[in-house]
Amino acid sequence: GMLTEAVRQRPYSVVLLDEVEKADPEVLNLFYQVFDKGTLNDGEGRTIDFKNTLIIMTSNLATHEIESLVHQSKDIDANIIAEAIRPTLN
Repeated sequence: GMLTEAVRQRPYSVVLLDEVEKADPEVLNLFYQVFDKGTLNDGEGRTIDFKNTLIIMTSNLATHEIESLVHQSKDIDANIIAEAIRPTLN
């Protein structure tokens, strides 16, 4: 596919998964393989190495929870936000 070919040719790449919560579950399953093993098999059976590829995921999940916490305190600790949204991320 396009992604595996791009990473094969340029392994030191950045891949942005914008609003990852909207992705098809099959696509997410492919990325879980990358996160677990650092590799992904392409359509031709080649193993593509993602170990030098930076993958950034964005999400709008828990936006309301984060906004609420920020409005409650000007000196909000990032750990408090992480704990508040942890159930959403699981």
